[in-house]
Amino acid sequence: MTGAVRSHAARAQAAPWLTGAVWACVALAVNLSGNRFDATSFKQLWQLVPYENLVADPFGSVWNLHIQPPVWNLVVGLVGRWSPLPEGISFQLLMLGFGVAAAVLLCDTLRLIGVRAWWAAALTLFAMCEPDVVVNAFEPRYELAVTTGVVAVAWLIARGSARHGSRDRWFALVATAATAVTMTRTIYHPVWLVVLLGGLAWIWRHHLSRRWVLSSACIPLVVVGGWMLKNEYLVGRFTLNTWAGMNLQRAVIGELHPEDRAAMLASGELSKVSAVNSFASYDFYVPAVGPCTKRWGSPVLDRLTRDGPFAIPNFNAGCFLPVYDLARDDALNAIRQHPDAYVRGRLWSGRRWFELDETFTRSKSLFARADQRVYRILDVGLPGTWGVGDRGAHFSVLVLVCTIAVVVAGLFSRRRRAAEVWQYVAFLTVWTFAVGVLFELGEQPRFRSTIDPLVITFGIAAIASAVAQRRVSPAATAAPSSQQASSAARSGSPTTVTGA
Repeated sequence: MTGAVRSHAARAQAAPWLTGAVWACVALAVNLSGNRFDATSFKQLWQLVPYENLVADPFGSVWNLHIQPPVWNLVVGLVGRWSPLPEGISFQLLMLGFGVAAAVLLCDTLRLIGVRAWWAAALTLFAMCEPDVVVNAFEPRYELAVTTGVVAVAWLIARGSARHGSRDRWFALVATAATAVTMTRTIYHPVWLVVLLGGLAWIWRHHLSRRWVLSSACIPLVVVGGWMLKNEYLVGRFTLNTWAGMNLQRAVIGELHPEDRAAMLASGELSKVSAVNSFASYDFYVPAVGPCTKRWGSPVLDRLTRDGPFAIPNFNAGCFLPVYDLARDDALNAIRQHPDAYVRGRLWSGRRWFELDETFTRSKSLFARADQRVYRILDVGLPGTWGVGDRGAHFSVLVLVCTIAVVVAGLFSRRRRAAEVWQYVAFLTVWTFAVGVLFELGEQPRFRSTIDPLVITFGIAAIASAVAQRRVSPAATAAPSSQQASSAARSGSPTTVTGA
């Protein structure tokens, strides 16, 4: 018996690693069958400072970064600068590593909250092989890295909740992982970090020492606060990202009726920045802010464009700062004057949140196209008839149902094993949805893809648990009635079966 138990435990321990290996094989199969890794277009991504400067001087370039938190720029710069392998292979292995880590940690998290090991493996592979998630492994964007980060937080909470004694070190590790997420993706604002760590400290209050809580709180305080102070010193903005105003402008100004927009421009309620589309080349903003003459002493702050055939703007250039400030003021004025336009945009963004990624429909890989077709069925993908404007769009009923299930399970999680993990996933889901819809326009599927693995696996687990409980309930109520009838037969007294 002992040998059988040990064998079962060993298989359960091996399930996460096998899950990661299988996911890697799926990603490689998609690649080898024709969906090649793209290690070129990302050099033009807005979120990066000019790649050529980033690789030449990773630390100096990242120090002068202000539009984004620094982690992803630093990772890209370090890999591009010092990897001994060719650039394309280096970044492909980097993204493959993030995917494998996310799969391993997610499978083990499910196992820790009570899902049987091989069901956990199956659920993890189902969620991680969704096209919206797999596509993130084929370009060095930060979505898959963020997925790994938020899953790592869930895993650490699950590990800590399994301990009956002190959870001090696990709390410190959660603080470290959550800080890394905040320093990678702006949607996870420092407020998210404060609420997460404050809530977990309260839940674990009987297992934490005050000294460790204060020490752990210093991690985000020093790292996040220090970076914001750096930006205050460098560009005069105490923030993690200076272009938030233009993100908000894009989410609001485009929803104004043309007549309202023209009237606000004519009256001066909107600056000349809003006469131009968001995130345009600097030349278009010259009528609003004047020519760029100031020099900052760093190429990632001085250059208005980056290398390449398309002369993509370098939005980290210091001269864009007043543009971002005016864009923020314009967005707030538009919200005050025309709240209906803001609400209309949020309804659009809310619908778009559940839109499925269609990238693999155009893939050269037969394997990728098959994955897209299969998951359109498994995700219960309905055609885009919700007024989004893209007739080729499909929306996932499964993701919608799992989102609701996760939130409900988090609200009523006290009796669940590792309840704090369920609460974290519910909080993460609500936060990502709310921030992604309230302050952005058009990027919602990308935001959702980062949390899809957690939402889908925990959502299905919650639904399966609810179904199992409903099946058990009649048997549980019937058992006492049967015993009562037997006792009554022995004593000769009559019996009433409640609910019969």
